[in-house]
Amino acid sequence: MSALSSPSLVLTWTDHHPRPAWCLACLILLIALAELAWRGHGLWVLPGLVFWVPLACWGMPPPPSPQYLLLGPHGCLLRQGAAADSVVSMDLLPGTVLLPWVVVLHWRPVAGGGRRYLWLWSADLGEDSFRDLRRWWLVVGRKLA
Repeated sequence: MSALSSPSLVLTWTDHHPRPAWCLACLILLIALAELAWRGHGLWVLPGLVFWVPLACWGMPPPPSPQYLLLGPHGCLLRQGAAADSVVSMDLLPGTVLLPWVVVLHWRPVAGGGRRYLWLWSADLGEDSFRDLRRWWLVVGRKLA
């Protein structure tokens, strides 16, 4: 992919959104403890909270790491974090969504695999980078359609 040696747009951001599965697991455990307290088993709730806090901390997602998206006219690279094995070559697919506050890129890995979606929020990218992303997609997206 010669286009990636000189990408037309480079985006960097840090994903601060919590992992939904972790949030749901914490919520379920707290609801279970609240149910125990409501049924009159308050003495069991205190040890439950003592065990819940370390469990929630142990299962917490890793701290957010910088992400890089290199967009070229013929291909894209997504690098998540500092690990060298986290670089993914992307093939963009039709079906990308442009909204005023988010761009959802529809893609699949070049190496194979299912279709995926990458949500790029304007708050994460910054106003100028987000505007550049929308302009880039308006040029490249016409070629895919």
